[in-house]
Amino acid sequence: MERKNSTETVSDALWMGLLAGLGGVFIVLIPLGGLYLFDPIGKLIIERQSSYILATLAAIFVAGFGFSLQFTLSGQFWRGKLK
Repeated sequence: MERKNSTETVSDALWMGLLAGLGGVFIVLIPLGGLYLFDPIGKLIIERQSSYILATLAAIFVAGFGFSLQFTLSGQFWRGKLK
């Protein structure tokens, strides 16, 4: 059931995209942190490949942000919130 006084805006879509991107990065950082803290070989690999890991985290953030923004804005468009 749809609310008649829904106040979804483009800034809400941007906020959801930002949180989705940060959530994706957080989900990747949990296992990486576990490897860094508890596995000596994993710690060595993470230290040597840190630039690749940072690039991967940036790509995950952009992908999460982009997909979330696209789906949120298209949902708002089809519900008639955007003209």
